[in-house]
Amino acid sequence: MASEDQLLAAAAAAKPFATAGEQVVGVLVADPFDRGLVYLCALGPPAEDDDLGDDVPELGWIAVDADGLALAEARRVQEAAMLAALCETAEEAALVPDAAEIAEAAERALALAGEERADLRAALDAAHVAALAAAAHGDGLRVARTGYVDELAAAARGLSASAEALQQRGSELSASLTGDALDPAEPLARAVWEVLERVAAAGSPERFSDALGDAAQAISAFAEDVLAHYRAELDEEGAA
Repeated sequence: MASEDQLLAAAAAAKPFATAGEQVVGVLVADPFDRGLVYLCALGPPAEDDDLGDDVPELGWIAVDADGLALAEARRVQEAAMLAALCETAEEAALVPDAAEIAEAAERALALAGEERADLRAALDAAHVAALAAAAHGDGLRVARTGYVDELAAAARGLSASAEALQQRGSELSASLTGDALDPAEPLARAVWEVLERVAAAGSPERFSDALGDAAQAISAFAEDVLAHYRAELDEEGAA
């Protein structure tokens, strides 16, 4: 795990590598192959710089270790960059950014489901639990590591399975509606489909592995950009 103090210390160590008008604008934390934390610091103009307009600034990069020393091993910098990008992609594929809202929608639907609809309540409860599990990965400071991708894959499987089960129960509920706007089950049906619509709008958790594969080129390109704009001399031996 990484603490806020460690991030601040890494940013302070990276600051001397910034050029005039630049500052540390982001810090990514990775632990490639459990060899110790790497703080990958992005250097660029302040976000509030009005001179930028809509242009995306070209960022410089510097990686520091837990002692605040700049890394010179290109292979380790590359691994840290790729792992950080992979974990960010995995979070999106597991619907982590939207999971809290999905959980809230499921909770609202649960409040409308009567005890007599046991199967529907079970499906809603499973969706609620799965969404909360995914949302938990968005709490605190993320450290990119290989085991984290496995955890996100499990979260994606949970969301996918619960959404599939809820889809079936939602279809059964909709089929039982009378079509009357005053049907007492109408609000529940709308609430159930809101959960499913939020899942669909957020992505496709069942395609978790495909999403990582589709992003492989972009992940490699990010690592190449970090190496190309690295602010310290690198030992290129072993870099892919």
